[in-house]
Amino acid sequence: MKWKILSKILIGIIALAILAVLILAVFVEPWIERKIVSTLNENNKGYLIKAEAVDFSIFKAGLVLKNITLTSQPVPGVDRHLNGKISSVRINGIGLMRILFKNGIYLREVIVSNCSIDGRIQFPKKNNTSDNFR
Repeated sequence: MKWKILSKILIGIIALAILAVLILAVFVEPWIERKIVSTLNENNKGYLIKAEAVDFSIFKAGLVLKNITLTSQPVPGVDRHLNGKISSVRINGIGLMRILFKNGIYLREVIVSNCSIDGRIQFPKKNNTSDNFR
């Protein structure tokens, strides 16, 4: 009798775990991907950032962004051209409770793999006046 109850509880726990993984894959990961990309693009008006895939692990409190592209948006009067590609960005040790209940983010580790950025950025010219030499 105990084995029947124990086996039903075990099957229920396994079913809940499978359901949680499916919900995470179907609903949570795409939402996180859209949220991260939109936040990055909001904070960087002159650049467009795209991520091809996001893998989120709630159990490891980690996140992996794959195939990230960075391109500069044309701005009138500014000579700037920038393209970047990042193979992956792995973020480990995300403080989920701090994100949910406070306005802060705690990250234990950020690993950037295979990054290449090329382009041209125009810097403002300096004035060579005597005030600069005091």
